[in-house]
Amino acid sequence: MVLGLIMNSYDPALVHGAFALVTKPLMPAWLLALFFPRATLTRRLLLAYQAVLASVYIWQAVSLIFEAAPPGVTGLLGSSYVLTSIDLFTLPGIVSFFHVAADHQVAAAWQHYLAFDLFVGWSIARDAEIVGISKFIVAPCMFFTLMLGPTGVGMYLLAKLALGKFGVKGQALF
Repeated sequence: MVLGLIMNSYDPALVHGAFALVTKPLMPAWLLALFFPRATLTRRLLLAYQAVLASVYIWQAVSLIFEAAPPGVTGLLGSSYVLTSIDLFTLPGIVSFFHVAADHQVAAAWQHYLAFDLFVGWSIARDAEIVGISKFIVAPCMFFTLMLGPTGVGMYLLAKLALGKFGVKGQALF
C-alpha cells in the first residue's frame, strides 16, 4: 500500500514543486558554505538541506526500482523495471536512460549531482578555512565544483599543493 502511494504520487505539478523546493535554496547554501563554512548555523542549515534533498531524491528514485520500463525496453535477465533496464556501463546506455526517463527520474538524477557537489564544495571551503587558504582562491574552485564537479576539486587540490598547504594539522578532509 505504501509503495502504491509513492508510485502514484508522481503528479507533474508535485514533481515540479519538489524540484523547486530543492533547487531554490541551492545558491544561498553555496554562499553559506563559501563564506561561513564552519559556523554552527551553516552546519545546521546545510545538513537540513541535505536531508531534504535526500528525502526528495529517495521519493523520486524509488521509481527506478519499482516502475516499469517503457514498452520494448528490457534489462537484466529480461526484467522490465527501469533500474535493471539501464546500462550503467556504457555511454549509450546512460544516454538512452535520459531519453526514456520520466521527469521525476531525471529530477532525481539532477538532485544526486546537487547533493554531492554541495557536500564536496562545503568540504573544500571547510578545509580551506582550516588550513588558511583565501576565499578568493577558494571561490573559483567552488564555482567549478558546482558546475563541473571534479574540475573544481582538481583546481582546489592544485591550489592547495601550490600553496604548500597539504599536511597542515587539523585539516578537514583533504
